[in-house]
Amino acid sequence: MSLKNFGGVLDFAIELENEDASVLELAEKNQEMSSYQEQLTRLAKENKKNAKTLTRARQENVTEMILEPIQGLEVENYQEAKGDPTSMRKDEIVDHLKRLEDRAERFYREAAIRLQPVSDVAGIFQRLAKKRGERRKKLSTLS
Repeated sequence: MSLKNFGGVLDFAIELENEDASVLELAEKNQEMSSYQEQLTRLAKENKKNAKTLTRARQENVTEMILEPIQGLEVENYQEAKGDPTSMRKDEIVDHLKRLEDRAERFYREAAIRLQPVSDVAGIFQRLAKKRGERRKKLSTLS
């Protein structure tokens, strides 16, 4: 499915952040991740904060949402198997979280390019891409 308009791209980004927060919250419940609970909680809170930022950007840019067509973003390119972190081993959880960060970073980078006409939102997406890349590097220290 194509993300054909500004609103659809932002809705997908908000959903991505909320889903990733849910995965992190499930990972917190896994006994093998108990020593990393603080980091996982912090990451989940960041995802929720990102979702709020994206929601606000969506509300503030209603005009662009209607006028700005988007091409070249396919939902299928950004889907990652959900999995159940509560039943995974530590190394599987860390690998899964890394894949989620990689996917989010790639989505935000590619979407930022297509959202250039709406520069403030493109800037938000660029910052989120950078943040998700940094998070990916930090997750490498957990394994």
